[in-house]
Amino acid sequence: MNIVIVDDEPMILNIIQKQLQYIQDKDIETYSFTSIQDMQKARVPIDLLLLDIDMPDCDGITYSKEHRDMKIIFVTSQGQRMKEAFGYNVYGFVEKDHLKEELCQKVIEVIKELKQERTIELKTDLGCFQFYLKDIVYGQYLSDRRISFVVNQKSYIYKGKTFKEFVEMIGDGFYFIDRDTFINMDHVIGIVNNQVILKDIHQKLIISSRRQKEVKDIFLRRKRK
Repeated sequence: MNIVIVDDEPMILNIIQKQLQYIQDKDIETYSFTSIQDMQKARVPIDLLLLDIDMPDCDGITYSKEHRDMKIIFVTSQGQRMKEAFGYNVYGFVEKDHLKEELCQKVIEVIKELKQERTIELKTDLGCFQFYLKDIVYGQYLSDRRISFVVNQKSYIYKGKTFKEFVEMIGDGFYFIDRDTFINMDHVIGIVNNQVILKDIHQKLIISSRRQKEVKDIFLRRKRK
């Protein structure tokens, strides 16, 4: 998850970056720029844009309306312009006076919402389907670049990538519990000893001894959010 911050005030950039460090998510990468022009030159892939409204080189609201594909949270001191800024690609507002109280919670909420929206098209043994990533519960490596994964209590087989490449392709929120099994942490309702308990799946998966501490720590961190 790439979070890009654009604000013409370096001090504000610094505060935002420090606040985002409190979000305990190893998949978040942050990039900061003092202008839209610098951001565009860098060509960084953007999953979420934290954008100032009033900047010398660009009006943030105008930019958001011209770039409807961008997912934006406005970080601004221009509270009086919030009504003007509304759009389907605008996921919220945080006033600069309330960064420490509101920023992390708003970003966590939006990340969760964006993850709910993400889909991937996969050609499987049962045909080609568009899957919501949130619905993929877990997956296991079979052999010969064949991967079994479960969606809504139904099993599919995908062929064509290594196990690691497949997990990287589906992205954030998926974690290895052993060399041949990954889980969607959003579907985990508990961990008992060395077993992962998944909601809606009548099956317990074993965590390898090497990964037990890591998986348990991730589960507890996410549960506290």
